Amino acid sequence: MQVGLIGIGLVGTAIAERLLAADYSVVGYDIDVTAAARLAKLGGHPRESAATVVGQCDTVLLSLPTSDDILRVLAACAGAIHAGQLFIDTTTGSADDAVRAGELCESRGASYVEATILGSSELVRTAAALAMLGGDDRELTRAEAVIGCFAGKVVRVGPLSAASRMKLAVNLVLGLNRAALAEGLAFAQTIGLDPRLALEVLRAGAAYSRVMDAKGEKMLARDFSPEARLAQHHKDVRLIAAEAARCGLKLPLTEAHDRLLEAAERAGHAASDNSAVIAAYDRP
Repeated sequence: MQVGLIGIGLVGTAIAERLLAADYSVVGYDIDVTAAARLAKLGGHPRESAATVVGQCDTVLLSLPTSDDILRVLAACAGAIHAGQLFIDTTTGSADDAVRAGELCESRGASYVEATILGSSELVRTAAALAMLGGDDRELTRAEAVIGCFAGKVVRVGPLSAASRMKLAVNLVLGLNRAALAEGLAFAQTIGLDPRLALEVLRAGAAYSRVMDAKGEKMLARDFSPEARLAQHHKDVRLIAAEAARCGLKLPLTEAHDRLLEAAERAGHAASDNSAVIAAYDRP
């Protein structure tokens, strides 16, 4: 079966690997020519435009940085969208934009569902990620075989836009877990403790979270090779803050987290792994 893939970044590449391993033919596009070359090296088939991918494939996965990008791509490819086509969007973005994307696809006779991903590119690569699905149940059933190639667990969370909202709620908690770990390790080192021993104690007791397994060693080693980029999570934090403001809810911890991410970005870590939030605690 042939599957289209628009967006071949960290997550998109991992998705392509999983689909190819499951004997899907992957036809893909990315504005970055090195990403297209990477797909070809994996055994996929890069194309010269997103519209070409959309025109050739009945199932198309979208893995782009923002929901604004999703709307731009769909609008640019509108002439190639065809009846019966299925779009599966893994992007973390605005719930309102998910509804707009769905309406655009529906106007062309196609279907659109959300499959927001909980997990880094490494978890996608091992099919250990969780996918949160939003959309029409019949279309989700159509999508689940493809999604199951890269997500070890899927949860249907409601109609279109529900998965975008759920992803923001999950990312709020997950990001604060990372920030708390970074602060705890920085604090331990500052007061004269061995931070590696502190991580061992944290893992062994009531303060434990899975973030410690995924990001603890990276923080200690200052290994910020990206599995999920810090700037991408900062984008999510801004979406969270905007949604909360729209609803009249104050999020003081998220506001503090936003400032930490800004500090890490100023230190040059926008493209680094999100574990680089610990750099916000580095002394000048």
